[in-house]
Amino acid sequence: MALSTANNIFSTLNRYSKLTGLVVCERRCDSVGIPALSSSLNLSLGRIKQSFVLTDRHLPDMPIVYASDAFLSLTGKDFCCSNHLTYPGYSREEILGCNCRFLNGPGTSAEVLEEINQHICREEACTVHLLNYRKDGSTFRDLLHVSPIRNSSGKVLRFMCGFTLTRARSMILVG
Repeated sequence: MALSTANNIFSTLNRYSKLTGLVVCERRCDSVGIPALSSSLNLSLGRIKQSFVLTDRHLPDMPIVYASDAFLSLTGKDFCCSNHLTYPGYSREEILGCNCRFLNGPGTSAEVLEEINQHICREEACTVHLLNYRKDGSTFRDLLHVSPIRNSSGKVLRFMCGFTLTRARSMILVG
């Protein structure tokens, strides 16, 4: 499931690049200090109904530069639990510019986080089961797929992090 999410996102990014001849825009947003994505890329990404974020590999602490609506829902915004109540969650403004660590809490596996960091340092993809936390403090288990996004010369520009809800225990799935 996480790999199909990644494939959907990469397909959209590739289609955008082929149609426009542009890669993710390299301009900086002066007011926030994070990279701005072009409006057509934002529209394309907005059509993907998967839970994911894009992070910038070249900024300190690899901040989130794009968060999908499904990701906002997963992390609390409009999340509906078994009693059918919705809880306010993170807004896009709260998430942009942050590292994904804001989802971690006391029950998040340090071993799994270290494995993710090692794969990022090696510019490799990885898939892991992870316990994360919503804004209200409730937990969710997700299958996290982290994958590099490279430019035409092979340089990693961003990482895509796809999140799929699961009930599995925290474990490492490499590859």
